[in-house]
Amino acid sequence: AVVSTQSTGEHTKVSGTREYFCTVTRLRKRSISSLASGEVFACFCLTEPSSGSDASSIKTRAELNEAGTHYVMNGSKIWISNGGIAEIFTVFAQTPVKDPKTGENERIR
Repeated sequence: AVVSTQSTGEHTKVSGTREYFCTVTRLRKRSISSLASGEVFACFCLTEPSSGSDASSIKTRAELNEAGTHYVMNGSKIWISNGGIAEIFTVFAQTPVKDPKTGENERIR
């Protein structure tokens, strides 16, 4: 595959972010070497149709499913470099914040 300079930059930016390296150890061990070798590509999903690249105004939501096993995401992203070839996605979304006293969702951030 032909990879443009922009797409290579996005791949490097995503694979080098602090949040990425703070993920589960099993995922890190499996992913870092394949990202570094170029076997696997990563992408960065921030920009939204109504928010642009302003992370504080994104509308995409991620909520834990009832079983507590994974997050369900709802929203739209646009202009994702490497989106068509990536296997690892860093997706920006807002999640509910629970009130520690009541256990109920207070707000989404």
